Amino acid sequence: MASQSAPTPEKVREELSKCTAYSDGLSINLKDAAVFEEKENLSAAAAKYKRVLRESPGNVVGLLSYRAILLQDPSVAQQLEGKVVEEYVLDVLMATLCDQKVVAPSEKKAAKDWLETWSGSGSPTGMTRLARYLDAIDQDYKGAVKLLMTAAKAENRDALFMLGASYAFGDGVTQNYSEASAWYMRAAKHGHAAARNNLAVRYQMGEGMGKDPEAAYGLYLKAADQGYADAQHRVSLCFEEGGGCEQDMAKAVQYAQKAADQGLREAQLRIGVMYKKGEGLESNMNKAEKWIRLAARQGDPDAMYEMAVLYKNGEGVPADWENAVEWYRKSAVSGHIRAQNSLAVCYAIGNGVEVDNEKAMEWYKRASEQGHVKATYNLGCCYINGIGTAENPSEAVYHFRKAAEVGHPAAMFELGLCYKDGKGIKKDKKQAKHWITKAADNNCVEAISFIEDAGCSVM
Repeated sequence: MASQSAPTPEKVREELSKCTAYSDGLSINLKDAAVFEEKENLSAAAAKYKRVLRESPGNVVGLLSYRAILLQDPSVAQQLEGKVVEEYVLDVLMATLCDQKVVAPSEKKAAKDWLETWSGSGSPTGMTRLARYLDAIDQDYKGAVKLLMTAAKAENRDALFMLGASYAFGDGVTQNYSEASAWYMRAAKHGHAAARNNLAVRYQMGEGMGKDPEAAYGLYLKAADQGYADAQHRVSLCFEEGGGCEQDMAKAVQYAQKAADQGLREAQLRIGVMYKKGEGLESNMNKAEKWIRLAARQGDPDAMYEMAVLYKNGEGVPADWENAVEWYRKSAVSGHIRAQNSLAVCYAIGNGVEVDNEKAMEWYKRASEQGHVKATYNLGCCYINGIGTAENPSEAVYHFRKAAEVGHPAAMFELGLCYKDGKGIKKDKKQAKHWITKAADNNCVEAISFIEDAGCSVM
């Protein structure tokens, strides 16, 4: 069944000829693989294609070629890592999860048929792989848990880990952090790196067990030394903050760099910020821009915001408001509240875009709804002045109060003026004096000037 869908060498080479968008490293590996295949050195070709898949999991050419070779000659699969079926299924799943366009419904069915046969043979690994398919592709969480429970009886560490995740997220079972921790602990005892990392998170957060920073640090370190990128990032934070261990900035940088080199976007951003601020690394804006951009290209909202700031300030790149706006927009769409407010300001004053008060209003609203205090104040100013919307003093008062009550001095002043003039709310001299005085006490220049001009009465 599977061999019928394997591409011919001619098809592989045809697809290979279309590869123009890959990085130099990927192109070299693909071309090397094709040469090995041409010489009928399938083992070497498969190794090269596997490297392509590690570096670019959704790579269609690498996926099809690797599957074709493994299915043509199962002995090659055994030379590499064993089970041809396991490799085939993992590749199909990888491609499916990375890009739904990569695998057609018929291919998904083929993958599931393989898995069901493998699982039905009584193999705990087969059951675990089928459970992964049911969870990720079919969203049959209960069916996945049932299989995992059976596989876990054989102490299959992947099954133990996946059960921990099921309980942590409430997929197919009632969410239960204590149960999640128990399953993670069993998997961790078998050396499962991701389980060690997730168990460490439970210890750090105190979810399902008492908080224990030292235990968390120890588990992060073990998983980090196994090469698990997220654990490398997290143990780096432990070293930086002294969480469960002595502070050691050199080790913080060392582990953050390891995670960044593996492509973990959070770590790439941290390395970039370290270079930007000169914390742990010598300040270098070119290197800061390089690492921040790598994280931003992976869609990290904080990194995209930082890229906007770099373009805004001309740090590591030429100052360019249009590029700044584009990165603010990408970050804002991802939900970054500071980017949403900054994008609104750009629309309000015309930095990098034409002035568009309605769009400014839209982005102020989004940021305000997420709790951005300055955006809430700015929204109040829009309502009181009819900018980007019809004048609405009562809405202005609502937003000024919301910002004032969490300490925004200018909002305190504007709220005081609304009470003074009876705009959007009933006149109240006592409340007017309260808010204007409080604004002045919080160093609001306008409030201080107002009080000086008004004399002792404030009004």
